[in-house]
Amino acid sequence: MKGVEKVGLVKFDFLGLRTLTVIDQAVRLIRRHHEAGFDIHTVPLDDPATFALLQAANTAGVFQLESGGIRSLMVRLKPSVFEDIIAW
Repeated sequence: MKGVEKVGLVKFDFLGLRTLTVIDQAVRLIRRHHEAGFDIHTVPLDDPATFALLQAANTAGVFQLESGGIRSLMVRLKPSVFEDIIAW
């Protein structure tokens, strides 16, 4: 990454194909076993229970939020809105 930046290029991180496959499988399972009309685009980004999990660093399996350093940050930051955990 640093070498790419030194020559004036930009490094982009893309959500991996494996992660997209896991998300797709999860949506299919939800539709099959819980809610046939489930639409991932309607999942609220302000769910208090979700933010309680983030604040407690209960982020195992959450893309980009499961390393020890980020989990420690979640405990200290106490995110309460989606913008607290995304890069602008």
